[in-house]
Parts: sequence; C-alpha cells; structure tokens
Amino acid sequence: MEIRKSLLKGRFLGVVGYLFLLSLPFFMGCATVSHKDNVLAVVDEAPVTEADLAYALQISHRREDLSSAGSLDISPYIEKLIDERLIFDEARRMGLDQLPEVREKAKAYITRESVMRLHDEEVLRKISVTDEDVLKEYAQNYFHFGVIVANSADEAKAIKEKISGGEDFSEAARTYSVHASKEKGGEVAYPRDAIVTPLREALSALKPGDCSDVINVNDKYYLVKLFDNKETDEILNARKKDIAANLKKQRQKEIENSYLKTLREKAPVTINEELLAGIDFAAGKEELEKRAADATPLAEVNAEVITVGDFVSSVSPMKQEMIKTAEDKKRVLDSLIDVKVLDQEALSRHYEMKDLKDEVERYENYLVREAFIRQLMSSRMNITEKQLTDYYAENQKQFTNPPSFKLQQIRVRTREEAEEAMASLKNGADFLWLAKEKLPPSLNEDSISLGWVEKDKLPGSLQKIIDPLKPGDNSPVFESNGYYAIVRLLDKSEGKVKDFESVRETVSRAVFEKQYKEILDGCVADLRGKALITVDDAAVRELEARLQK
Repeated sequence: MEIRKSLLKGRFLGVVGYLFLLSLPFFMGCATVSHKDNVLAVVDEAPVTEADLAYALQISHRREDLSSAGSLDISPYIEKLIDERLIFDEARRMGLDQLPEVREKAKAYITRESVMRLHDEEVLRKISVTDEDVLKEYAQNYFHFGVIVANSADEAKAIKEKISGGEDFSEAARTYSVHASKEKGGEVAYPRDAIVTPLREALSALKPGDCSDVINVNDKYYLVKLFDNKETDEILNARKKDIAANLKKQRQKEIENSYLKTLREKAPVTINEELLAGIDFAAGKEELEKRAADATPLAEVNAEVITVGDFVSSVSPMKQEMIKTAEDKKRVLDSLIDVKVLDQEALSRHYEMKDLKDEVERYENYLVREAFIRQLMSSRMNITEKQLTDYYAENQKQFTNPPSFKLQQIRVRTREEAEEAMASLKNGADFLWLAKEKLPPSLNEDSISLGWVEKDKLPGSLQKIIDPLKPGDNSPVFESNGYYAIVRLLDKSEGKVKDFESVRETVSRAVFEKQYKEILDGCVADLRGKALITVDDAAVRELEARLQK
C-alpha cells in the first residue's frame, strides 16, 4: 500500500517538481500572474509583455519593495528579457527545441501540470465543508472532558475523594493537577482516536458530568470527567479550524479514490499474468538490472504499454525486499496502472492548449536556453593552466589570509571600570592579574585569553583600532557585546597568500564563471546586432508609475 500511495501522491500532489522553477534563471518566475499583456518591447516581431516581466520579476511577491523605491527603473530587467528572447529564438532556429531530451522533459512537464489541473477540477473544487459538518463531526468524534493528572496513585485517590465530597473538578484541576491544562481547569477536547486507549475506554463508559476512577497510564495517574459536547462553544471555536481541515482531507481522499475508481472502471486493461508471476525481486542485483532494461509489455492501459522495465524500476532498491508475494506485485502494478489512467485523462483534456499554454512555453524556453548554452560553451570554452595561474597572480588579495592577532582581554561592565583598569595599566599593573581581578562573575578565566584571532573575526569596534598596535601594546577602551574591554596585543601575523594548489578549485570556478559570462555576453551582443529591437518607453514609464502607486 505504501508504494501505491507514494506513486499516487506523486501524480495528484507532486508539486515539488513544479516549484523548482523558482530557482531557474531570470526569465522564470513563480507563477502565472493576472497582468494584461501590455507590450513593453518587440524583438523581431515577437512581443515582450508586462506579463512576461511579472513572471520574471515575481512582482506578485515583490510589489511592496518595488513600490517603496524612491525611483523605479525597470529598464534593465526589460533589457535582460530581450536578451533571453534572443537566445530562445536562436535556439529554436537551430532546432534545439526538437532535441529528444527537450521533448521528453517538456512532455513530462505537461503531464505533471495537467494532472495538477485535473486534480483541481475533479477533486479540490468539489470539496465542501460546512459549519454544520464541523458541528456534527465534533459531536460524533470528539471527547470534551476535564483531566487531572497526579504523580502517584495515592495523590489521585485523595483528589478523587475531594471531588466526590463536593469539590469542583475544575478547581481541583487548577490546585492539584500536573497536566498542562491545569490553568484552564483541566478542560480539553481531542478526537476520540487521538486519546490513549485506557482514557478513551473510561470516557466512553461515562455519562456527561461523571468523573472516572483513577486510571494508570505509564505511571501517571488520571482522573477524567466527561462534559456535554452541547456546552462547548469556547472549545469548539478553538478546534473549528482544525476540524474543518481534517474533514477536508478526509473528503479529498474519498473523492480521489472515487474518481480513480471511475477512471479504472472505464479503462481497458490487460495484464500478462504469467510474465508478472515470473518477476522475482529477490533474484539479485544483476537479474533485476536486466529486468529494469526489459522493454517487454507487462500490461496495456488504453493501448499504452507498461513494460517489465517500468514495473521493476518503479520499486526502489530499499523497498524491493518488501515485494515478496503475488499480491505485493499486483499492488505495485495497480499503482502504475492508476498513474497511467490519470496521465491519460489529464492529457486528453489538452490543458497545454489552454490555461497551461504560457507556462509550457516558458518551461520550453528554459529547456532550449539550457541546451543552447551547453552547446555554446562546449564549442567555445577552453580553460588553460595559464589562465588559472594568471588569474591567481592578478587576484592575490582574494587569496590572502587576513592578518591575525594573539590577544588577551580585560572585560568589565561599565566604562568607568574600564577607565580605572586603563589607569592601573598605565601605572604598571600586570595585565593578566588585572584581567582576573576585574573579571565579571558571569565570565570565567578562559575568556581572558583569546589566542590567535583573524582580523575579520574581531568585533567591528576592535577592528578599527587594532592595526597601529605593536606586540606588548594595550588598546584603548572599546565597547563590544554589552561589555567594555581593553586588549593586549601579544603577537601579530601579517596576512599570507594561500598556496595555489590549496585554492585551485576556487580559481577554476572563478575563471569558469568569468569565461562563461564573456562568451554569453559576446553571443548576445552578436544576436542583438542582427535583431530588430524596439522598446515602448511610454509603456515602460506607465508601468513604473503604476507600480509605485
């Protein structure tokens, strides 16, 4: 069942793959937004619209920040969109949009997003939970009760005797209970199936107003009193949101199962039972690898094939040992069939031609852009050893360790104490002895010696005064982290350049990024030189003004 659940969840609720778009290059955004397609620029007759910009800038999330700017200039972002449009068009002209890997990924994206649209139409829009439903759920499936917890059986019995003698249960809870609910007089409300069995059984046997005998649960001693659910407005209101959410989850699951059952009933399915019986997940790694590459049809769903390879690959290596019986294998295959019928139904609705059209185009643009850049870089990028060593030599400061200082410190709570300590030092007091004498109670002697500290790790106030000091010098008084301090410089080490081999990876990455940018910028410049580009300045200024309102 777990395998089936995970596969279905991946189809009906698999938004993770879509969310990765948030990390894509500039032109990709967070979601389709409801802006009109005002044309801001035209690139070889192809428009760059306000909706494109909104998608790229995630304006729906950043509008407040943009609007608060003293002066808003979106021209650089439009120029970047123009650059991206030039790359998309050139990549498509080269036929990169027809590469098998691009088509495969685009198809997978369309399938995934279509299933999400299907789920929205056939499941989410049909979920309804009313206040009456919440009240009914609460009355039928929640216990509203008081609870008192004692640390011993004798304490619990003594409390029960007081309640039996007329003491109010709520007052007893406030006075004697060790339960978290004591401040509320022990009053709580929980779903029946969330209550431990001994308490649930005791509550089920009580009438409203009755108090239980002492109940031992893991060496905690309970008394519970059942309240009438009709007198629970405050408790109900506190629980209402959670109850409604749980009901929605239950109904979502019911609708999903019902809808999936309907699809399965109308889908013609054939299974090669003999072939299925011959697949053994305990056959060993080598045999399973062969099976994973096997294109033999195992099942057909609406004339679409599920292969032996599809079946074997759907079970992770960690779960293969769980597939032991014919029923286990049937459940795995059923899950694949469920996925197939959902995909088929979603794709039959052609969302990619309607509300998914813009998103599909943007995703395909991303794919062809990546294919274009891979091809561009593989043909032009050439990083040599000389380029690495030249970059290292030209950027010595980047690879130099900061200067380090060996320090001791005196720390006190007030500036007056610090000035007194400074006067004592000038009169010849020993620094270490004085540091111990002045040490606040909250600190220990280990805090006096700082050892070797790199300059960029020092407090900002100390960084400003440390450089002129020589070994043996004391610093002026400075403030840091709520204390006033004086440091003594014991020794110092000037920054040293790191060995090339120790920073080779960093140098390689920097040279790669530099060359990557140069190649891409040069390519875009060439494309711009061949393109007809116009920017509607009036439309851009109008949009800037509107965003700042």
